[in-house]
Formats: sequence, structure tokens, C-alpha cells
Amino acid sequence: MKNIVPGTICKRGGTKCTVQKIVDFKSVIILEHNSRELDLVKLDDLEFTEKSGIDEKYIDSISDEDWKIANRRYSIIKPILDREINSNIEVNKTVLIRELCEEHEVAYTTIYRWLNQYNTTGLVSSLAPAKRSGGRGKSRLTQNVDQIIDETIENFYCVPQRPTKKETALEVIRRCKNAGIEPPHINTIYNRIKHLPKKLALTKRVGYLEVSQKVDATPGSYEEAQNPLDVIQIDHTVLDIIIVNEDNREPIGRPHITLAIDVYSRMVAGLYISFDSPGALGTGICLSNSILPKDQICSKYDLKTEWPIWGIMRNLHFDNAKEFKGTMIKRASEEYGFNINWRPKGKSRYGAHIERLLGTLSKRIHVLPGTTFSDVKYRANYNSEAKATMSLEEFEKWIHIQIVDVYHNQFHTGIGATPLQYYNEGIFGSDRKEGIGLPLMKLNPDKVRLDFLPHIERTIQRTGVVIDHVRYYSDIFRNYLFEKAWNENDRFVKNLRSKKFIFKRDPRDISKIYFFDEKEARYAEIPYADVRRPPMSIWEYRASLKKAKEYFPHSQITEDIIFDAYNRLRDIEESSKDSKKKAKRQSRKKKVKEFNLSVSSSKKEDIREEETIPEIDFNSIEPFDYDDEI
Repeated sequence: MKNIVPGTICKRGGTKCTVQKIVDFKSVIILEHNSRELDLVKLDDLEFTEKSGIDEKYIDSISDEDWKIANRRYSIIKPILDREINSNIEVNKTVLIRELCEEHEVAYTTIYRWLNQYNTTGLVSSLAPAKRSGGRGKSRLTQNVDQIIDETIENFYCVPQRPTKKETALEVIRRCKNAGIEPPHINTIYNRIKHLPKKLALTKRVGYLEVSQKVDATPGSYEEAQNPLDVIQIDHTVLDIIIVNEDNREPIGRPHITLAIDVYSRMVAGLYISFDSPGALGTGICLSNSILPKDQICSKYDLKTEWPIWGIMRNLHFDNAKEFKGTMIKRASEEYGFNINWRPKGKSRYGAHIERLLGTLSKRIHVLPGTTFSDVKYRANYNSEAKATMSLEEFEKWIHIQIVDVYHNQFHTGIGATPLQYYNEGIFGSDRKEGIGLPLMKLNPDKVRLDFLPHIERTIQRTGVVIDHVRYYSDIFRNYLFEKAWNENDRFVKNLRSKKFIFKRDPRDISKIYFFDEKEARYAEIPYADVRRPPMSIWEYRASLKKAKEYFPHSQITEDIIFDAYNRLRDIEESSKDSKKKAKRQSRKKKVKEFNLSVSSSKKEDIREEETIPEIDFNSIEPFDYDDEI
């Protein structure tokens, strides 16, 4: 995805313009081509891409077969995209396209069409073929040959036995002849193998460890992190603090944080805090948070400093945890065009930047009430649960201020500047470095968030959809009931009521789910079937489920039981909150009473002391009537 730099062509209100200077992260100076006048404008008022009829596709809506086709088309045009970034010589581009046409046996106009589709969205999914209409009389030759080639490469070539390209080509030809199909030219098979994703093929053929040595960059010095967003490291850890319930202030537990850092500038690109153990869900939310602008977050937590990092990273570095190797992360990397690199096993220094930052945050957390510290010897005489006072929302605000307003503005010895200063230098340039320009954000935020959420598959029934004992319903489901599915040969396959559809859910609010409406090619919000049910987070749901299991076996648990448990938990919280307030009032009254008693007792003691002094009746004293001793 290209960046906005001086010289970038754009449009304002249909008028062609050129960016002359980048002022800050939200505004630029442009030169209008017609009037030849300079003007200071907001980036939001400019169009940097040509509009087209290409619809954005959610990555979960594309079949595996179409996804392979999209990736193959991307691999064909990738040399041209690389040339466009590194060179503006049109002659070289034209020669390169002709060479690719001959190599891949693709029409010249087809490659231009693919380039236009990709440049419009910057997404690999834009290269996926449109849904085929099927029908009789249409040739199936190319489709059958493609299928045989793909299956042979996957099942014959990408295996630990490591057959050669020639052996694979002969196997394709053999399978085609057995199927009564004219085999493709041997060079076509070679080209298909050549443009396989290198890391994927090597992983299946030689194993992970050897792939890491051959393909992965060596991040000891991170020489590849020459600019912002070149390398993003991501990791997670449990935090050294006890969080309390917002209502009754009772301890809940220790949260986990998933954190992403830009290695070049040491800026935090994104984060996600929850009570869930580390997994694909937290990773996906953290990544979408890293890619998207942070204006709403800055406003939510009343941050005083800009958090201007957004855009697609070029490389993403993970450790070897299984949650980083799921289908969602893999397909998202292909869709948005970033490379994934895993840390070599047993070499923790390869994740030093992110681990150092997590360590820095942990030390700052140790000053908060309710900290568990990182060493048992420090908390020997400290009751973390009793001292805990911060709710999750309060802690989220604290850590965002700590990162954005404090850490980003503190001098970092590793880069010789503050992270924010160094990031600005990488974007806008300085005397010692040329800036890369502003990331061109032409992505739909809703698409990004949903693409990075793991999906759930469920069938649609007359009563709706059930996920974790909770039922959801919408009239949209009527479009998918009592219909029959047909294949491309116009033959009945099955009733759609037995087909599984794609759903997604945000853990912070499970009162609604997102259903991929295939007919409209979009996600639709689906509420509770019983809209009277209260909203809750996934953590509140699990607490309610745990409470319900104390009284009912798992097989008997229903939605009513879970929400009844939830209501009882809230009643306990409210009751405990009232009891706590009452106890505090009584404690205050008791202290006041004790104080008053203490004061009263003190006064009485004073009176007693006065009574021990004999009173003199001056009226009874007669003249010259003295004591003998006087």
C-alpha cells in the first residue's frame, strides 16, 4: 500500500490536485491543477484512490478455492507492484508486464485488470473471482485442470518426502490423462510451483525450524526495521495487578495484555486487555487496533498526546505460541499483505523489544494498589486482594495514559529520542533521514475489525442461532430457511437448514453477534432473541455459567438458568455494595461514638481530679483564726 508523500496525486471535490507538503498527521498543502493555487486541507477531504464498482470482500466469505486463485493472481502481479514502489519508469513496467504475460500465459488486459482491482483496495481479496453462475454448456476444462494442479501440489509436492518439480509435473500430467483431460504444458506447472508462497511450501516440505533459518529475517539487530511499520512485534503477558468489580469493588483477578510495538520507533501500535487467556481473539483485536487510527481511543481516555501510528505493517513478528498460527491470522496476513515471522525456538532475544516494554510496564504497575509484584518476596506482607481498588475500565485508562502520554514522550536510549519524535522523523523526514510519508488509510474500519475476529460456524434454525446456550434471532434468518442449495451443475445438494454459516462476536458485548449475510455480502448485527436480556461481557457470561453449574448439571443448563444466575450475581453485587456502604456508615458511627465517649471520659476524669482538691469556705473563716502551724 502506497504512502502519501509530496507529489502524490489526489482529488478534492472532483478536482485533480497534487500534495505539495505534509503539515501533520491530519492535514496537507495541495496544489490544484486548474487554478494552480495552494491550499491547506484536511486529509479527510481528499480522495487518493479512484472509485470503482469493486466491493470489499470479508475474508471469511471467500472459499478456499477462490482464495487460492486470488493469491495466485497476486503472486503474478507482485513483481509489477514492487516495481511501482521502487521505480516510476513506465517503459520498464510495460516490458515487465509483457514478460509476465508470456511466462504465465495471461492476457495483457487481464493483468491490467488485476492491477486496477488491487490498487483500488490494496487487498488480495479484490482479486478473488466473482461467483460463477454455473449452467450447462459451459467449458469445465480450465477449472478441472486447475483443480488437479492445486491438489497435486498440495498432496504430492508439499510433503516431507520433497519430490522435485519435474516429478510433480509428471504426476499432474498422469492425473490429467487418467481423468481424460488434456494436460497443461510442463512450464505451466513449473510456474505454478514457482509462485507458491515460499514459506508455506518450505514449512510443509522441510519443517518449521529449517524454514526459520532459510526464510525468516534475523531480527537480532532488526536491520529490516528501517522505517515505521517495517516490523511490528506482538506478545502478551499476565499483568501484576488485581482488578476489582466495578460495582461492588470485590477482587476479580489478574488481567492479560496483548501488546504490539513498532520496532523502528518503539511506539506502541496497539493493545488489548482482558481476563481471557492469550489466544487468537486477543491477538486479532490487538492487530486491528494497531492498523486503525486511534482518534476514538484518544477521546475515550482523554489522552493529551497524539497517538498517530496506524496502517498496514510490512512484517509481523510473533513467538511460537499456537494462537499465532491459526487460520484467521494466516488469511489476514495474505489479505492485507504483511509477512509473518515466528521467533526461533529457545531464542528469547529475538523478541527483546516487546519483552523489554512489557517489563517496563510491569515495573510501573508495581506502584498501583493491588499489585502482585513480580517476585513473591516483595508481596510477603502485602495483601494484594485487600489493597486492590482499580476496575478494568479504570486500569485501561491508566495504562493508556501511561503509554501514550508518558512512555511515548520519554527519552529512549536505544533510539536516542522519544518514541513519538523518532516516529515523526520516520514519517515526515529530517536532516538525517527522508520520511516515508503518511500511511494511506483506505480501509473500511468495520471490515478490519471483523476480519481479525475468529469466526464461529452455526446452522440457522426456525428459532434462530444458539451460541454458548444463548439464542439470537433476526428476520434476516428467514431468507435462509426452507431454501435448497444447488451446485454449479444445477443439481440439488441439501437443504440450507443443515448448512453452517459464519458468525462473529465481540467479547466485550455478547448481546449481539455478527452474521455474514451471503445474499448481501455483508455482516449484519443479530441481537438476543429475547431483547429483554441485559448486555454482558464474555467474562460476566462465564461467571454466570460457573454459578449455574453449581446447581445444575451441564446437560440441563439453559439460557434462562444462565441469565437467572447472572441476575443473582448482580443482586449479590448490589447487596454487597449496599452492605459495604452500610458497614462503612456503621464504622463511621462507631468511630464517632468511640471518639465522643473518649472525650466524655476525659472530661469526667478532669472533674474527678478537681473534686480531690478541698474547697475553702471563705465565709467560715473568722478574723485572726489561723492554723497553729501558721
